[in-house]
Amino acid sequence: MENSKTLLFGLIENKIQSKVHDKVELNVSDYPELKGLSDNEITYYVTENCHNMKSFKPEYESLWHELINQKIVIEKTIEEKQQVYKNES
Repeated sequence: MENSKTLLFGLIENKIQSKVHDKVELNVSDYPELKGLSDNEITYYVTENCHNMKSFKPEYESLWHELINQKIVIEKTIEEKQQVYKNES
């Protein structure tokens, strides 16, 4: 009689998703650091610094938290891959 051989296999799933959150209205005059900047400069500044910018809604720690907690208006999977693997235990 032959010895029985058992192997363990699993599945790895990778997904790249795109989510668009609803907009947040930003009153530029509430942020002195934006004074005198062009729209492009403001966009760059907010993109780079929203984690550290104040939200004027008390339930959010920062502008970033306010943005990330808005309703998702578009969600789609851009790429999806599956790969079977063998457990090396």
